[in-house]
Amino acid sequence: MKLFTKGSTIGVIILTLFSTTALIADHCEIHGKLLKGSSSGPGLAGWRIVKTPVERLGMDTVVTDANGNFSFRFLPGSTVYRIRPLLPAGWVPLDAIPGYTAVTGDGGEVSAVIRVNEMTLDIFVMNGTVCADNYFLVATVDDTTKYRTASMRDWAYELARDQKGKLKAVKCKPVINDFKLNLMVPEESTGTNRAATRLILKFNTSVEYLRVHKNKSKEDTVCVLSRKIDQKGKEWELDFNCPFPNDPPQVNQVIQIDGRVLKGKPVSVGYAWVKKGEPQIIVRGQLPGNQGVTPRDSLKPGLRPAMPNLVNVGECIYGGPRQTGVNIVVGIESKDPEGNGAHTVYHPKFKDVQKSLIKIKGQQLTFHDDPPRCLDNFDMNDKPISKRQKSLPPVKHNNSLFGEQLALKLNILASDSGCFPPGFGDLVYDNDTAPTPFDGKKIRVIMAQVDSFLTCNNFPKDSADPSVTLQVLKNINNAFNGPLDTVRWGCRKVVMKGVKPLFEVPYLHPNPSGASPVNISPESSFEFREPEAFALNQNYPNPFNPTTTIEFDLAKPALVTLKVFNTLGQEVATLLDHEEMDSGLEEVDFNASGLPSGIYFYRLIARPLAEESDKEGEVPVPEKDFVNVRKMILLK
Repeated sequence: MKLFTKGSTIGVIILTLFSTTALIADHCEIHGKLLKGSSSGPGLAGWRIVKTPVERLGMDTVVTDANGNFSFRFLPGSTVYRIRPLLPAGWVPLDAIPGYTAVTGDGGEVSAVIRVNEMTLDIFVMNGTVCADNYFLVATVDDTTKYRTASMRDWAYELARDQKGKLKAVKCKPVINDFKLNLMVPEESTGTNRAATRLILKFNTSVEYLRVHKNKSKEDTVCVLSRKIDQKGKEWELDFNCPFPNDPPQVNQVIQIDGRVLKGKPVSVGYAWVKKGEPQIIVRGQLPGNQGVTPRDSLKPGLRPAMPNLVNVGECIYGGPRQTGVNIVVGIESKDPEGNGAHTVYHPKFKDVQKSLIKIKGQQLTFHDDPPRCLDNFDMNDKPISKRQKSLPPVKHNNSLFGEQLALKLNILASDSGCFPPGFGDLVYDNDTAPTPFDGKKIRVIMAQVDSFLTCNNFPKDSADPSVTLQVLKNINNAFNGPLDTVRWGCRKVVMKGVKPLFEVPYLHPNPSGASPVNISPESSFEFREPEAFALNQNYPNPFNPTTTIEFDLAKPALVTLKVFNTLGQEVATLLDHEEMDSGLEEVDFNASGLPSGIYFYRLIARPLAEESDKEGEVPVPEKDFVNVRKMILLK
């Protein structure tokens, strides 16, 4: 007997020796559960689960109980039932998890479950079988937002090192060039329709490897004998007369050669198709440029930077590598009646943050790992911290609560500045498995209460003791921890991807009174190039509210002025004023929060810096200023 339901992705084939009457026994059952977030998440009460086909037995729609359980009973057997939850507005399906046969049929029969999609299951029951633990996982739209955090040790050391192992920001320059070379295969001899099989490539720099594909889609690789003609890997020979079973490239077919250049150097290549066994050249060309043999010959670079680290993110918080004025204050300066900022640390630069997080002496690493307390005394001499500190290394005052609080402020500010996904600071902490006085409070509120305690003031009423507070901060800082990955890295600002969705963290929840955070889309991936000319690019996003980014290319080092004007020609903002900048792609953020909606213009003036002449006594000729203006729209 073969059973199908209309629209089902597959059918169910049942071979049986039992009678049709037995198979249609009406005591089959389907049980399941509707859960929020994951299979270990809380059950959702009062949700409707619908079933088709309609049996008109009062069991076509059921409602989940207080724990999210649902049941369909007294079902006729020998039928495939399709079940799914009805989702209210603002909710999305995550997954449908097939159940199992909890009770076999009267003759030992079993049920069968097929996952149709993330919110639908097809379940076959027969002769009294009971199919249980069919789970539907759902979440609110806010719960699916991905966030990112970093632990105190990640900020201090683990994810804060560059390629050389130093606690420095990763330089925004390419370290790898994964290029794509496309070449059309010529005839070996005119009129023979026999494809050339030998290719010589001469690169301007060392190439680590080459891989040959039959086309740009890279659906199939080409069997090719490749060898480095020189030890450095600058000159290669490719022989398509492969001894293995092979479908070699045909005449006029475009092959793609993928290669990698280390150190991120720009690549160029001279190439020559030569006759087999002879030094005679069939055709030759040079790329990039307009010297390809055919218009279909091309060389596309794939410059890739090293992954930025948390020092890059820290500099992003502080306004970029130039470190604009930002203070990350731990403690509350206003609580000091004498106005000295006692029991506070204010961190005017990110380097001061690094000094507070870790002390490195030789091979010894010292973190904040002593029991939590307020910022009372220095450890070495037991003198009180009576004035605000620029930094507070663990060798001066070792305090695990101070270290976690500093990491929490970094995570919140990274989110607020757009370096991490936005909205983290407005999430609500509520831990059912280990209740604390912080339950039901926003992360920002928790941060403020910890600041009050660290300033050696008592916690507000009903707040937790330091050990409980320390664990809460650790929970929050480790909630969305994970490997670093970027959405965008524009040399001045790094935008990190979220690590995992909110529903995977059971003790954090959306703020019910706040707007949902907006995920940052990849507006612009990393692209490194040495500009051939000065250029002013269109701002993004545009229209914007209230911030936007202005990018421009500098072909040479220059003195740069960037100003914003309204439609009357009045200057409303100066973003750069005769600032000396190196060549390359640059970007500047513009915040128009104090301006009304309307059309604005931004003007770039770049005065190239005179280069020193190699000839003694020769005066360099100054170049003309580059001036360009573009329009942007502020829409509030």
